[in-house]
Amino acid sequence: MEGLADLPERDDLISAELECDLETFGLDYLFRRLEDLDPEAALVIHQNDRQRILRAIEVCLITNEKFSTIQKHAVKEKILKRKILTFAIVPQDRHQYKKELHDRFKLMIKRGLIDEVRGIRDRFSKNLSALVWSSMNSVGSHMRCCTPKHLQWNVNLPAQVSNTVR
Repeated sequence: MEGLADLPERDDLISAELECDLETFGLDYLFRRLEDLDPEAALVIHQNDRQRILRAIEVCLITNEKFSTIQKHAVKEKILKRKILTFAIVPQDRHQYKKELHDRFKLMIKRGLIDEVRGIRDRFSKNLSALVWSSMNSVGSHMRCCTPKHLQWNVNLPAQVSNTVR
């Protein structure tokens, strides 16, 4: 399988040294080392992600470049080389499609969508990106542009929904 970034092959000697540092000094030490080598990579790699921390440091040491810079360049190049296909699926009967969509959404509300979204809002409101990427496809694409403030729905929501879905 082909990944997005073209990274150098693993170096057994560097890997062994990093594993030794991990056992001797711990993961916190290696994360601080990554912060020194590549602060940008340290911002996106979780401090407990042992495998990614080790690989990022290893790539920095092998290439003498920042891991984040290599990744950005490689990903951009690969994406630019890919063919992009744009298409749309158009329903045969738009009126029937809207009715089915409306009925399905009302059923989702009846089955507890509001409580589910409230739970997600309460759990992730401090971290909107987690809310945005929470795979809540059933809520719809409008969730991606909402702030937690917009999610403070009240009892009148079904009436509001029936007015907006039409």
